[in-house]
Amino acid sequence: MKIARFLIVFPLLGTPVAHAQVRADVQFDASVSIGGEPISSVDVFYDQLSPYGVWVDEPRLGRVFIPDQDGFVPYRVGHWAYTDVGMVWISNDPFAWATSHYGRWAFSPVYSRWVWLPDTEWGPAWVDWRESGDDFGWAPLAPTFVADYGYAPPIDSWHYCRADRIFEVDLVRYYEPRDRVIIVHRDARPIAERRTVGRTQVVVGPASERFRAHRVAVRTQRVDPRVVGRLSRDEVRNATARAQQRRAQIDAENQRRIERKPQIREVERKVEVRRPAQNPQQQREQRQEQREQRAQDVRQQRQEQREQQAQQERQRREQQREQQAQQERQRREQQREQQAQEQRQQRQQQREERAQDVRQQRQEQREERAQDVRQQRQEQREQRAQDQRDQRQQQQQQQKREQQAQQQRERDKGKKRPRNEQR
Repeated sequence: MKIARFLIVFPLLGTPVAHAQVRADVQFDASVSIGGEPISSVDVFYDQLSPYGVWVDEPRLGRVFIPDQDGFVPYRVGHWAYTDVGMVWISNDPFAWATSHYGRWAFSPVYSRWVWLPDTEWGPAWVDWRESGDDFGWAPLAPTFVADYGYAPPIDSWHYCRADRIFEVDLVRYYEPRDRVIIVHRDARPIAERRTVGRTQVVVGPASERFRAHRVAVRTQRVDPRVVGRLSRDEVRNATARAQQRRAQIDAENQRRIERKPQIREVERKVEVRRPAQNPQQQREQRQEQREQRAQDVRQQRQEQREQQAQQERQRREQQREQQAQQERQRREQQREQQAQEQRQQRQQQREERAQDVRQQRQEQREERAQDVRQQRQEQREQRAQDQRDQRQQQQQQQKREQQAQQQRERDKGKKRPRNEQR
């Protein structure tokens, strides 16, 4: 089977994106912008991912990518970087620039492998987040139309590590053992926070308060846009021209790679046998119809999601307004109570001050009256003493006058006696 022909492909000016390496010594900054532009068509991925895997038809998903790595599990080998758009997954896998930031991963029971379905929505990392005790955990998010059918990622795809180790570059060293993951995941709860980047709602990872709850300091980190699948317009244009020239070569190389993989080749043939015989043109038309149908379903789902998000946003704003109004009422009530309390305290203080003034005034009056009484008594005592002195002086003068009178009479008598004797 030949791979269908596509319109656009995704290189970096003719050089595979896989050669972009991750630096462990990236610099931190106060405000980081990822930069670059997202991919506008799913066709851009087929050329660049072909050297690292095969493209096959999966009955439920359609055309998907299977990496060459045996036992590959998405979002396992790599590390997290905290940016202004959330938790960005960075990996040295040669195809991670695309598969970690576009499309969705799902485990295919048909191929018994993880398969990747391309999509044009860019995100920091398309994973589901959980928190259990001191651990953060994550697992790949499946395509929406598959998740709606009850799909859940296998337990082996969940990776848990302690929150204080979440930003380690050699993160795989700190994963919880597989037997413990079952226990940890049993008590885990969802913590994924979503944010709108451009016109797409993306998963940005745990909210900042969850990091604070675990005492994990976070700072925004600068990352290379190419490592996370964002290119300039010129790079996309040059890559598109290169891919259009290599359409036939891509088909042939993909078929040869499938033939070299017996297990995938047998499954591919069984899948092909289940479908009625079609010529290449019919196959292309069918795949085109499938892509258009999937695109229509995706558009409808996105429209429903946008409407639901708009409704949720309206409800959230209404709740915020109600909450703000309630808080404003509580604030005003508290202000009134505080003002009333202050007024009561002020009145009480004024009453106490007036009472204190009255007491002081009365005390002063009592002291003044007592002082007046003391002065009056003192004056009375002094007056009585003066009167007594005056009286005693008068008595003394009286006695003195009487004595003088007595003496005068006695002198007068003495004078009369000689006269009588002379007679």
